Amino acid sequence: DSDVDYCETTHHVPGFEIEKTSNPGSGTEVAQGSTVTYTITVRNPTAAPLAEVRVTDDLSDVLKHAQLNNSSLSATSSVSGATPSTPTRVDETLRWTGALAANETVTIRYNVRVNDDAYSVTFHNAVTGVAEVDENGTRRELPSSCVLGTEIGCFTEHSTPDRSDSVYGIETPGAPDAGTGRMYRMALIIAAVLA
Repeated sequence: DSDVDYCETTHHVPGFEIEKTSNPGSGTEVAQGSTVTYTITVRNPTAAPLAEVRVTDDLSDVLKHAQLNNSSLSATSSVSGATPSTPTRVDETLRWTGALAANETVTIRYNVRVNDDAYSVTFHNAVTGVAEVDENGTRRELPSSCVLGTEIGCFTEHSTPDRSDSVYGIETPGAPDAGTGRMYRMALIIAAVLA
């Protein structure tokens, strides 16, 4: 009917993406006493703001073999002038809560130091997240791309060399503090000879 007027509206459907990376990269071997830096990228790629985003990073396995550097905890935003809250440690998890504007990305960083006695171990950690969105005055939860923490890009894993590799000077590929690790191994050799 030509007398009927049609009205068109556009609703933005929120999206919520999380990605976890590390340096050295996941799957590599790291030396005792070295530092592993973790980065969590929280991204809202849509034009719809997210009222509240909750990110949880499970550190229970990492903290068995490494120490968290509390002073390294930080969060930065892709939006000029924005100051996202700093992530906080709660027991054996790292948590971040905040709002994400349309097309905003928040980058969370922290690092850990691998224990000197962490021989022949593997440590794994995973991130999960959920957001709350406003729809016609009603809030509902929106799962992230990391629901279980087992999805690709949601976890990292590192291993350490065994005691013989550390004592006899076999270098760890990709170790960020190779010089420090080498001096530590030489000290162990000297101590063994003088014992």
